[in-house]
Amino acid sequence: MEKILKIIGGTSSQYEALLITNYQQWCEIQSKGNDRILQKIMIDQAINKWYIAELAKLEATFLKKTASLQHSKYINYSLMKRDYLFTIQLIRRIYPKPLLDTYSKIKPQLTTFNSN
Repeated sequence: MEKILKIIGGTSSQYEALLITNYQQWCEIQSKGNDRILQKIMIDQAINKWYIAELAKLEATFLKKTASLQHSKYINYSLMKRDYLFTIQLIRRIYPKPLLDTYSKIKPQLTTFNSN
């Protein structure tokens, strides 16, 4: 985390918020608009563990790509943050089929509202 913060700037809280937002967006994509499935995916420990491992690979790629900048005092933080976001959002292209298969079998529940 420290190496990434040196390149993209910001605080550890901002970094964590970025990661949480990215995870939530990935979960939303996988849930295909079903809120019930979204909640289940977000709290699934196996999926979370998988996600963290894949994210670590993407962050390693980012660090390798930006290795020459890690000790520079002339960094365009805005540009580096944008590049970092692009890199970690590549996780959206990965589908852990064995972990998500159980959720694809859940039928969406229709909610009916009583107008009385």
